[in-house]
Amino acid sequence: MSAVRQAQLGFPFAAQSGLDIEPEYAHLRESSPVVPVRLPEGTAWLVTRYADVRSIMTDNRFSRALACAPGMPRITTVPPPNSMIISMDPPHHTRIRSIVAREFTVRRVEQLRAGAEKILALLLDRLENGSRPADFVSEVAIRFPALVMGDLLGVSESDRDAFREWARDLLSVTSVNPEEGMAAMVQLADYVRDMVEQRRRHPTDDLIGALVRAHDDQGKLSDDELVTFGITLLAAGFETTADQMANSLYVLLTDDRQYDRLRDSPELVPTAVEELVRYIPLGSGSGLPYVATTDVELSGLMVREGDSVVLSINSANRDPEAFVDADRLDLARNPNPHIGFAHGVHHCLGAQLARMQLQVLLTMVPQRFPDLALAVPVGDVTWKHGMLTRGPERLLLTW
Repeated sequence: MSAVRQAQLGFPFAAQSGLDIEPEYAHLRESSPVVPVRLPEGTAWLVTRYADVRSIMTDNRFSRALACAPGMPRITTVPPPNSMIISMDPPHHTRIRSIVAREFTVRRVEQLRAGAEKILALLLDRLENGSRPADFVSEVAIRFPALVMGDLLGVSESDRDAFREWARDLLSVTSVNPEEGMAAMVQLADYVRDMVEQRRRHPTDDLIGALVRAHDDQGKLSDDELVTFGITLLAAGFETTADQMANSLYVLLTDDRQYDRLRDSPELVPTAVEELVRYIPLGSGSGLPYVATTDVELSGLMVREGDSVVLSINSANRDPEAFVDADRLDLARNPNPHIGFAHGVHHCLGAQLARMQLQVLLTMVPQRFPDLALAVPVGDVTWKHGMLTRGPERLLLTW
């Protein structure tokens, strides 16, 4: 029997305060970089060192598709559908990704920047003209990526609050029960199917319209692939970006006047975005596991064929073997080979879109609100619990 079946250490670890990274990671990287853990569903190997995590992401001896089989270990409430792109292996994954990758190139995303700036300017007008203290999460962090992604996909503004609730339920670890998670999946799938049918009747130039054309004209997507890819985009495009925006502002305002530094040196914004992605432990645990398709040695330990492996990006991005002074926020860090957007074939498709939105946010907010500050003590900021991603429930600000 593989040692992973005898796991005693529970994972995800106990929630830390705010964005503090779990202290277990530093110990594990040093003494047990590959360790068996108990997940909410099943057992797996937890991998914590940067070199191991990055190598597994490009190693074809590890499968994402096998992790979606019934009864396999998982962290989320809802088992991932095997027709989602994050659940696929090449060559199936390669075919699906190639269809939509052109919509997320640097050039395509840059074409969206001016529109994103206009959206954020209106949101900041509303923030400035409203009452103080103002909640940055509800007024900006949720609305901004929702409006940008909604424009890209063709989602009506009236439906975006519902999408956020569905996406939040799909990203639950313990905050909702499995029945609620599955209900959110069904509602989101039904909505995407309605969008598809609408675009068949009335073609559009948005991303969902492009996927429909790839299905109907070129036969490159099945019906299930079309719907589940739409679900992936809609679910992933809201909560994770909104949380990263709120987390970034929180860190800048609480970490040794880093906000002032960015305000006074806006040329640092591109490297600051990368550093904040590296530094902030956005995930509360790990995403979809991998499954070993053969025996593989990792850091001197043998992972057996059929064993599940979970990768801690949070730990890898704080590995002192990969980053000098890894626990320090350095807005000018360069080079910065972080894996906050993953790596290899499952590198986040929306990474360029997320980068652009974060760059727009961290350029415009400090210039518009040079004296921005938390309106409550750090200890009074409330944080989400039971989700795959971390972030404040509310972030009350004044200026």
